Amino acid sequence: ENFVFWLHFLIYLGNGLFRIFWGYMYDKLGFKRLMIFDLSLVIIVASTFYFIIEIKALLVVYIIIISSLAAFPNSLMPSGVQQVFGVKYSSEVYGGTFYCFGQLLIWLFICLAVY
Repeated sequence: ENFVFWLHFLIYLGNGLFRIFWGYMYDKLGFKRLMIFDLSLVIIVASTFYFIIEIKALLVVYIIIISSLAAFPNSLMPSGVQQVFGVKYSSEVYGGTFYCFGQLLIWLFICLAVY
């Protein structure tokens, strides 16, 4: 129980702090470059997740990394969609892009965990 409590605490802390980091990086690099960087890191973490699942300390580190990477779409997806699709279409496109990004991550982890 204590392990799960601290794990949740670290997940929330990583997610919250990295929202500030992603906002700063968004100002420096822009949405497209940052999205490619974030998805590349997600693919690397997801493809190596299977190998560290038995090591508890590395599992905690990986879960914190995953929560930190998940902070990007949660915090910057609205402004990125508006930048890419414009003000006129961003309200129509936002829901689909946010939903599809979440589904992409879920299926990526499921597929890599199975194989």
